[in-house]
Amino acid sequence: MKEKVLIVEDQFMEADYLRMMLTRAGYQITGIAHSVPQAQELIAREKPDIVLLDIFVKGKLTGIDLARQLAQENIAFVYLSASSNEEVLNEAKATQPYGFLVKPFREKDLLIMLEIARYRHEHSIESKLKKEHILNDKLAALVHTSETNNNKLLFLFRALQPFISFDYVTAGFDAIEDKPNEAVSFLRTGFDEYQQIGVPELLTITKLKLKEVISIINTSSFYELLSQTFHINSRTSLPLQLSGGGQFTISFYSRQKDTYTPELTALLTHFKKAITSVVETLFNKNEPGSVTIAGKTPATEFPGTGQGFEGIVGRSPALLNVFDMLTQVAPSDTSVLVLGESGTGKERIADCIHNLSPRKNKPFVKVNCAALPSTLIESELFGHEKGAFTGALDKRIGKFEKADGGTIFLDEIGEMPLDLQVKLLRVLQEKYIERIGTRDITKVNVRVIAATNRNLEK
Repeated sequence: MKEKVLIVEDQFMEADYLRMMLTRAGYQITGIAHSVPQAQELIAREKPDIVLLDIFVKGKLTGIDLARQLAQENIAFVYLSASSNEEVLNEAKATQPYGFLVKPFREKDLLIMLEIARYRHEHSIESKLKKEHILNDKLAALVHTSETNNNKLLFLFRALQPFISFDYVTAGFDAIEDKPNEAVSFLRTGFDEYQQIGVPELLTITKLKLKEVISIINTSSFYELLSQTFHINSRTSLPLQLSGGGQFTISFYSRQKDTYTPELTALLTHFKKAITSVVETLFNKNEPGSVTIAGKTPATEFPGTGQGFEGIVGRSPALLNVFDMLTQVAPSDTSVLVLGESGTGKERIADCIHNLSPRKNKPFVKVNCAALPSTLIESELFGHEKGAFTGALDKRIGKFEKADGGTIFLDEIGEMPLDLQVKLLRVLQEKYIERIGTRDITKVNVRVIAATNRNLEK
């Protein structure tokens, strides 16, 4: 039996048509809901694996409202809609759905989208667990170090950087009136370079007096001050309740808009206990070193000089965010899609992911999908047996088999024929290929990195 599916659709004919298609394909239908409250009841009772969700249903609440709940409960959902309103579509996109089907659609499209949603959901859970494991290990190790207060905070923020992106971070500023020496901030100046800014330095930069900063510290005016000073566009805060009864707030600031999505803030909250343990070690011991010492922190080598980022040089916030994402995704086996215009270095990004991964000493095979005729691309990727078609004089090993144990880079994947994309999805899910001309399967252990200059969503 395949996954349990809940249908949220207020049009009877369309809902029944969906039910018949899914039942025929072996899915278990947990119910059909015509409104969000009805869907919520079915979700609480049946716990579906996937929800097919129309954006506009009966009642005041929309499918987008329900999608936010599904995201919190970690339930995969796919939108169904005939709407072409860009504002509505952008709002739906912000909920990070696992798929989107535009009405009317074919049965084949529906089944493929469900397969994609299942694959993405499974790998998002795997990726989330790996993130938690890595960060938990780093934070646990940090608690037991004998570093100064100054360095412990720095190491804490370095550990959080790949998961909670920031360009500027403050710590302890909510208690600046009573404990000004416990307030410190760090400005990111490079991939692993941070300029430490204490209260005296911040006063010098902003040309304010301590009393003036204290008067606005817990107001929007303080955020506006930092926004103007460091070109900040978004922020999120994590208030920590310490065992001694005090509070210590860490605030993250980014120059990018909408950086702190609900998913990121939820991840930060999830690690609140571990972060609190690290912070409490700053106050439980009389360690040497004040957190207000200014100056550049010890920096590691700049990207492009041996960290796996060879050939990529830059310090812009956007590029630093790319480096963060690369260090986060590279250690896992998650498939990666690189988007960007022609000439922006997508292949270089793929090189970095492979070089930073555990597969770096294994094969790295590159395929330009746009350069291959549609009639030959399947043979090129999966191989063929002798006599499989006219001109197949010998058995041929495909690119996936050549990349076994390593990584395959599919450049310009947007040019790949749709029917072949379905076969590629099967390879991603089941980890095997079938050469043309045989029904025998060949197991492959390959990480897939794809790139395109096309807007695949459109």
